[in-house]
Amino acid sequence: MSDVRLCPICDTDLTYSYDAEFAENYPGLVCRNCDEKAVNTEGQTPKEHPDDDGENPIFIDSQQCWRRHRFGGHVTMVDPDNCGSLQEFYDRQSHRT
Repeated sequence: MSDVRLCPICDTDLTYSYDAEFAENYPGLVCRNCDEKAVNTEGQTPKEHPDDDGENPIFIDSQQCWRRHRFGGHVTMVDPDNCGSLQEFYDRQSHRT
């Protein structure tokens, strides 16, 4: 059984927003309630993009985050290192495991 994962912004149990197995695939995954507070660099609601890159980075409570757009939706992940790109974020996360 998986350990409980918490939203890195509000400490909510992520199983309220996502299946636990799904949540394990995304480092720094935020809950849906925090995700709804996201803004782009201009302080506006980020636009949805059908491609994988989307409008990045985004910010939640002044914390830099990255979004992955796929399967008609998106996931949002907190970036504790303030990386310069989504790829750099993934590279840093892979070295932590």
